[in-house]
Amino acid sequence: MFKPSTPNHQIRVNQAGYRPSDRKHFVVNGAGGYFEIIDLTNGNVVYTGGLAGPIEDTSSGESIFRGDFTEYRSIGTYSIRIPALGTSYPFPVAEDVYKNVTDALLKSFYFQRCGMDLETPYAGVWSHKACHLAHGTVYGDESEKLPSAGGWHDAGDYGKYTVAAAKAVADLMLAYDCFPFANQERYQAWLDRFGSIEQEAKRIMDDPKKRIKILADYIGNVRGKRVLNLLGSNGTKAISIALMGAKEVKVVDIAPENARFGMDLARKAADKLAAFLLTNEQERNFRRVWYLLKWYSDSQQGVTSVGSSYSNRYSLHRRTHRGRLR
Repeated sequence: MFKPSTPNHQIRVNQAGYRPSDRKHFVVNGAGGYFEIIDLTNGNVVYTGGLAGPIEDTSSGESIFRGDFTEYRSIGTYSIRIPALGTSYPFPVAEDVYKNVTDALLKSFYFQRCGMDLETPYAGVWSHKACHLAHGTVYGDESEKLPSAGGWHDAGDYGKYTVAAAKAVADLMLAYDCFPFANQERYQAWLDRFGSIEQEAKRIMDDPKKRIKILADYIGNVRGKRVLNLLGSNGTKAISIALMGAKEVKVVDIAPENARFGMDLARKAADKLAAFLLTNEQERNFRRVWYLLKWYSDSQQGVTSVGSSYSNRYSLHRRTHRGRLR
């Protein structure tokens, strides 16, 4: 691997990289003339072009030059060299240059979560227990305290803002709307995280309350209640709530693959529950949940639109055996 000279930050490239068919621009501050693209595998010059400018950049107040190598499409790792300045930071040209950016961006939503454990398998050295669980103080009336756990920390500090949270949710929905093909990998992503459907179903049945964690304090006793789970994702919380005795649980979510995973999970939970031999109140409770989950997994409706291009609904209903609750 060829090692260029120490990178000069005045040559400003997209360090995430460029896709072969994309426009490929970069900006230079301090020198014009021509530029060369260096293949970092061998040090060879693979492309030469001229710099346009100077151009007065009103945002930065700098006089800049702009380079364009859009027509160069070969996959590889490169650096830009300008005789008067040296070389740029390295950058790739490849179809998947934004994959790591996407993964890091979505993972940032996990790292910024407030009010829940960040677990070591997912957070690594940044793992920690649930934070900021106390009620928040209302400015102007310090005697009034309101629940404030949950949501995301903002901008690297501990502030939390409802407008910023709503904007984040809207951006996630917009990303899904613009790139629906990305949803096709979601089912496999849940399997990668949880293991098999059977393993996750068993974990939920062993301790359904664990799945809703700190939300349990706010949800309270769900027995006999109707519950709407907004952005319910893969259905694990909805199934947990059903197992805790809810009369009906509806999940509103944006992803059909989430619904498919949830229905497969519910079907496996139903099959397992059907094999349990319990007595008295336990038997009645598990029979009720079995019918609830059985209807959910066998429903012919699947995922049904609820009038929004962003939202889909799938439902869990308590069912009766021959018209009577058993």
